Amino acid sequence: MVPWLIIIVASLIVILGIVMVVISYKNKGKTKKGPDYYTFFIMGLIWLPIGIIQMITGGSSIFLIIGIVFVGVGLSHKKDWKKNHVSFSQLPESKRKLGIGLIIGLSVLFLLGVIFYFLSSS
Repeated sequence: MVPWLIIIVASLIVILGIVMVVISYKNKGKTKKGPDYYTFFIMGLIWLPIGIIQMITGGSSIFLIIGIVFVGVGLSHKKDWKKNHVSFSQLPESKRKLGIGLIIGLSVLFLLGVIFYFLSSS
């Protein structure tokens, strides 16, 4: 890998870690909600086909294992699905704006990555 790419990725990981620490200290006194098992189930359904495709093409089986674990955890707590699940329309306005901003920001980063990949390969 290119050395500057490793430095950029390492820097992003450090920045993300700092942000997570700051957020966890901000939310220290607030009441904690339990996990959303419905989301675990959906994440498992997303990882399963990715893992199957990767296994068929000769890759690792880690994504399949992750998918099976998430589906299993979600299904084993099916009675708790409605307890902590909040749909996007039920979120407060500030969290909806944050979610939309994150989706747009990550999409832009993805597009920039694709553009730089094709520019560097040509």
